[in-house]
Amino acid sequence: MYKISYLSRFNTFFDLCLFNNLDEIFFFECFQTDFLIQKIYTLDIATNPKILTIIHCKFTIKDEISFLRNLKVKILNYDATKHELISIFMNLGVESLFQNFFSRFEIEIYNKENQSRILGRDTNLPCIDWHTGMNIIFYQELNIIEKLKIIEFPFNAFVYIELTNPLISFEFYTINLKDLKNITIIFTDTYIKDFNLLDMDLFSNIIHMRLVRSTITDIFLTKILLFPSLKSLFIHDCSIIFNDREITFSENTKIEKLYYQVSLIDNKDYFLKYIFKMIALKNLEISCNLKDKNSLFSKLDCMNSSFINLTQLKYSVKHYFTVSLPKFSIFRNLSEFNFGFEYPEGTVYKIFHDRPFVNLKKIIFNGIKIGKNDYLALEKYTNLTHIYFSLSCKIKVISFSEIFDCKLKYSLQELRLPDIEFNYCDFLFFSKLKSLKKVYFYSFSVKIDIIYFLKAFSSVAEIDIEKFLEYKTLIHEEFGLRFSRSF
Repeated sequence: MYKISYLSRFNTFFDLCLFNNLDEIFFFECFQTDFLIQKIYTLDIATNPKILTIIHCKFTIKDEISFLRNLKVKILNYDATKHELISIFMNLGVESLFQNFFSRFEIEIYNKENQSRILGRDTNLPCIDWHTGMNIIFYQELNIIEKLKIIEFPFNAFVYIELTNPLISFEFYTINLKDLKNITIIFTDTYIKDFNLLDMDLFSNIIHMRLVRSTITDIFLTKILLFPSLKSLFIHDCSIIFNDREITFSENTKIEKLYYQVSLIDNKDYFLKYIFKMIALKNLEISCNLKDKNSLFSKLDCMNSSFINLTQLKYSVKHYFTVSLPKFSIFRNLSEFNFGFEYPEGTVYKIFHDRPFVNLKKIIFNGIKIGKNDYLALEKYTNLTHIYFSLSCKIKVISFSEIFDCKLKYSLQELRLPDIEFNYCDFLFFSKLKSLKKVYFYSFSVKIDIIYFLKAFSSVAEIDIEKFLEYKTLIHEEFGLRFSRSF
């Protein structure tokens, strides 16, 4: 049940046989959830549901924990996190209600091996010198948290928690304040020579890792590849140092997402080899606006890798004439490509015209110029379903339809266009897009009668115009409620 709120006029709905013999009911973002559950449990049905799962829901009662504990159910999964509430426990001492549970984190961070291997980036002080206790942030009221400590199976209460200190933080979910799930570890302003976790439960439950404004050595990079459950790695504003020129990297089959942003690397070839060891990589995001930090991936064309599993690529790297484009054709299985920024006309043609991406469905352009050198750049992409241009994109001299072949049929479902001028050929092209469902314009002008605009988009389900005053009344009369915003 999704975004359902109990109202008395829905009684007939609940009296139907819909809830007969159900094994599980899933509530997501529902309101008056206690009323919904009570109504289902009072129905004259053969059996109550065996499993209840309740996520991001609202209750009318103050103490939903006690209410849920009294339900007759074999398994109850409840997300008790409430982001509008916050309870902070600072500098935990031995008398803390949660010390026994969280002391394992402190033991791991400040173990003897880590003390000399994790330093402050600017101070070079060992992490133990930063040890002022761990601060815990719960997104729930204190009295509810205390009740969660005594809850037992079959009641599984999930709570999102942040555990922080100046250098290392953890974010995770707990089940009944006992088991840990989906741990994110964050290193900030650190110099990481090496890092070891001796607690195998913590080690095996780290799903995400974020490295922010930190100096990272090759030894620690090798350790990252060994985390058995790590799915995403985020690197922002870091310095990566390779001290050992003979270092080897183990193959990693778990990391699916890599975010690399504005970082310095002293050996780019080694770092590329490191990335190539992430053979399960599906999502790669590269962002940089500084010349001395953005040449890393211009070397991709001389590396032997196919990125066979990569389906999503965001390449948001500022254009410099002295830095060549990567050979994007090695990402041959892309379904989504987000590209920018400040690239001149002709760039889109160079990347796309030979159709290296046979499975491409979605393109997002940010801050690029489309011009006469991009003629027929996308002609071969008949299976594209989404094309988005950011507001900072410019389409000049060439018309929008000229980057396609108007004689072919295209599968476009959504378009997002910047400030643009349309001609007759554009409207003829739009009228042939039989799958088109949604169009967003920032603003536009037309060289011909506005009637061609009305005809071209007559069957489109949703039209969004950010800024357009001319023909306002006529367009409103034609499309009416299909507009998603007023102008």
